[in-house]
Amino acid sequence: MIAQGEAHGYERRTVRRFLDDAGLGDASEIPVPPRGDVFGQLWALEDSAHDNTVSSAKSSPSPDTEPLDSDDDFLALQEPIALDRETCHSVYVEDGEPLSAGEAVERYVEERRGENTSADRYGFERGRQWHDRRNYARGKEMDRQLLAEYENPTTALLSLRVERAVPNRVSLLRELSAALESTLDALRYRLDKHTDRWEWLLVLAGTRQYATPHAHIYVWAEGDILREAFQPVVQRFVESCEYAPADGRGNPAEGGTVRIRGTEQTDTIPRTEDGESAGATYALAQLAHLPEVDSMDFDALLWASTVRAGKGVHHFRKSSYDVWDEDEEPETEEAVDDFPANTVLSRPSLSSL
Repeated sequence: MIAQGEAHGYERRTVRRFLDDAGLGDASEIPVPPRGDVFGQLWALEDSAHDNTVSSAKSSPSPDTEPLDSDDDFLALQEPIALDRETCHSVYVEDGEPLSAGEAVERYVEERRGENTSADRYGFERGRQWHDRRNYARGKEMDRQLLAEYENPTTALLSLRVERAVPNRVSLLRELSAALESTLDALRYRLDKHTDRWEWLLVLAGTRQYATPHAHIYVWAEGDILREAFQPVVQRFVESCEYAPADGRGNPAEGGTVRIRGTEQTDTIPRTEDGESAGATYALAQLAHLPEVDSMDFDALLWASTVRAGKGVHHFRKSSYDVWDEDEEPETEEAVDDFPANTVLSRPSLSSL
């Protein structure tokens, strides 16, 4: 068990503490932990896999794996989560050096559980989950309002991806985030040529297989906007991002990278049961800190700890559209009936969005 834990990036003392906390420190036999437990996810048997099982370095990628993921072992849990302390949040730095990715997962779980304790004991509720649930509620309400306001709405989902070209996760995340600045500039330039009314939101997300960072930009626009308007935006991202393949692999502007809905060519905008657009819901459901921490599978924890460790990186952004006046914003539980149970989602079929 200790060797298995070390293989997943945990230090020996950490594995022993987990076992002691579970009352198994002196046990001669150790049962497989329940799935709700962090170790239960790590030690899940491969032949018992279901939708919420953790991705294993030995498992094959599913048919709906994100395009730039492969079956190579790129969990890199023993590598530092960040290149240096300057790019890493101080909570994820110890003895002057960033924690390993595996240790960062452990630290994230401890931090989230500590936030829950503070909320229960002292009423301090504004932790990671509170902020992402507020972002989720704002995004969903923004979607509802814009679909109702626009007479002829068009929606577009741009999904922009990078290769796992470096071992430390925060470097990938920071490069992706930096490249999105010029990408958004290109988006503004192009859409202003086609319509006077449009808005956007952006979510940085992680893939299911290895929690590899990628970006979803969701756009609402008044009037018909064709795919050709977005192709230069995708090209700008490919040119701007060091880790986006120069040949466009994973980011085909003429394919799944841009999904247009609502024009005469693409028919209606797919909706959820509540009437919101399926594309906006898909992007917002991938906010890193939405679920209860003890319900998150290992890939979700790996992604959330990467986001948390990335100093100065914002994983949710939106245009200046005012969803609510400051004194009118409801509590998140009042604005949203049901939050997603997990964060890192499989890639759905293109037709569903």
